[in-house]
Amino acid sequence: MSRLFGPCLGSGLGGSRLRRIARRVTRTKPIEVIHAEESEEKLERMLGLWDLLAIGIGGTVGSGIFVLSGLIASQYAGPAVLLSWALAGCACVFSGLSYAEMSSRVPSAGSSYAYTYHIMGELPAVVAGWCVALEYGISGAAVARSWGDKVYDWISFTLGAGEQTWMRPAGDISIMAGVIQAACVCLLLYGLKMGKTTVNFFTVLKCMLVAFMTIAGFMHFNSANLTPFIPAAFGFGGVMRGATSAFFGFIGYDEVCCMAAEAKNPAKVMPRAVMGTIAGVTVFYVLATLALVGMVPYSDIDKDSGFVFAFRDVGWGWAQHICSVGEIVTLPLVVLISFLAQPRLQFAMAEDGMIPAFFSKQDQNGQLFQGTLWTGVVMTVIAVFVPFEPLNDMISAGVLLAFNFTNGCVVLANHRYHRPVLCPALLAAYAVSSCLAVFLWQYSCPLWVCILFTIPPVAIFLALWWMCPRGEGPNAIKPSFSAPLVPFFPCFGIAFNWYLIAELSWQGILEIVGYIMLAVITYLCYGYWHSVGNTTQWQGILSRNPPEQHPKSACLIEQGNLANGENLEINPSD
Repeated sequence: MSRLFGPCLGSGLGGSRLRRIARRVTRTKPIEVIHAEESEEKLERMLGLWDLLAIGIGGTVGSGIFVLSGLIASQYAGPAVLLSWALAGCACVFSGLSYAEMSSRVPSAGSSYAYTYHIMGELPAVVAGWCVALEYGISGAAVARSWGDKVYDWISFTLGAGEQTWMRPAGDISIMAGVIQAACVCLLLYGLKMGKTTVNFFTVLKCMLVAFMTIAGFMHFNSANLTPFIPAAFGFGGVMRGATSAFFGFIGYDEVCCMAAEAKNPAKVMPRAVMGTIAGVTVFYVLATLALVGMVPYSDIDKDSGFVFAFRDVGWGWAQHICSVGEIVTLPLVVLISFLAQPRLQFAMAEDGMIPAFFSKQDQNGQLFQGTLWTGVVMTVIAVFVPFEPLNDMISAGVLLAFNFTNGCVVLANHRYHRPVLCPALLAAYAVSSCLAVFLWQYSCPLWVCILFTIPPVAIFLALWWMCPRGEGPNAIKPSFSAPLVPFFPCFGIAFNWYLIAELSWQGILEIVGYIMLAVITYLCYGYWHSVGNTTQWQGILSRNPPEQHPKSACLIEQGNLANGENLEINPSD
């Protein structure tokens, strides 16, 4: 990436200093360093394919069935909510394929952070890491708060016990949110083995609950409720609006990638876990939603608790109570899985020197005790005191930006070998121009303006595809999984993620901009000066695990790639 900025930074003393800074902030992490780190296996590898699927499906399935299905059916698409889920699943595949390939290329903890560090450089990696932290840590605290509200309503109103003021002693304080968040932290302090067992158990329980809701719904299925399939009041535009909302029901599948450092044979298992999660979740959503819209007319579906009130309407009060209790019992699994990934992300960043080293310290049992404890304390305080309604859009935007970083990494990994300067420049231009075009379409600017600003991203994409042929260096590793139709799928994924961001509120967009600025400032104040790549250039780990011990490494140390921070063979004829 430094080749992209170097010619633009001038000459002389000032230009030299700027070029040095540009080299440091865009220094990439060589693949032999990643292999050396993984060979040390600081985190015990104990997760198989089924464990990872449990993490992916358990952390993803939840609000999509309990909340979003009823909302989309009643407000946006009617019975065509089935199409909304199917379209959202297809759109999810575009980014999911990128995660599957990158998880086989970079089988280490950190997910988008690790991929971006290897492909784009240090500063982009820090921004990606902070965006991912919104999904792992902050969103888990938000789910804990949602669970606390549901418990309060269930005890106070459903059970008729009266308002439990001790649960909400003042203002926005939620005691039960803190209780469930602290319980998840304590569980993980015992180690991943205990956490894995709990995740597997509750994932099976959640799948059984969803299967019960689906089968019970089909027992009251009335095909007349599917007519008209696409209500005239909604049209196909409503189906697409529903697909936009449904997409957020898939967020969470990428959390399995953050567990790569503890996965057995990650290069082979991780792609299967990612795509298996997306496929499994899509099947759950489509079947459950079909049962819901077949049980009662779409106009009678409650937008907040579709299944609960649908069972009430068909006279199955006992099933209604099972759904209510089941949601309360299984929702904490999302809190647990979200927080499960956060210490692993911090471990990866601390190992690279981007955040203080104590986040990567392990106890005598090899557990990330300190990082889990202190992060858990912070997340518990946030869950108790912070109302998340104003922050939901910021969290969604951060997750979608992390998706775009991973999509961009796949494009660069496959296409920049022959054109190391042109390819990153075209990708950056495409990202910016597609973002602008999508926002113009979203905010209903004049048609000619929208078309005019759509032409550049299309032209840039075609130029990238035509002028930057797919190829890698002679020493590059062939990943166990290669995403098909690159750069088409990842570039479409980038544009679609911009579209979803454009659907969010301006408050959320401004919040994520401020959050990214805070990430950059934090990096410049700490990570820039303590980065392992910029201080020791990873010589410590390479001396313990020489590259020649890792024949799959794509680079050779004697070629100077470690010294200049490049991790891909470059053809100088660009």
